[in-house]
Amino acid sequence: MLVDLPWNGFVTYETQVFAEKAVELYQEKTLWLKAQENGFEIIKRRYLKSLFDDDFIQHILKVQTLLKEHRLHNFMGKLLQHHTLTSTKYMSRWIEEKNRKI
Repeated sequence: MLVDLPWNGFVTYETQVFAEKAVELYQEKTLWLKAQENGFEIIKRRYLKSLFDDDFIQHILKVQTLLKEHRLHNFMGKLLQHHTLTSTKYMSRWIEEKNRKI
């Protein structure tokens, strides 16, 4: 994510050190401002729209052209669609049973 840019905080696997560094960031204004500045620089340099917009547009156009094939290979889309339809089916059954006169 940061490549050659300075990180905007601390990285540790120790919970105690994590807590101490969080407190240090919270209490030391200059350290906080520097970390904030580093974070803004990471966002500006790594996630600039112009770095990705051409590839994104090309991908959208490709998907649009091959939409049927794309949908055939879209496992998560199929899974979500299946569960949406199934939940609607069972909800309607529940409503029918609830409203059925005994």
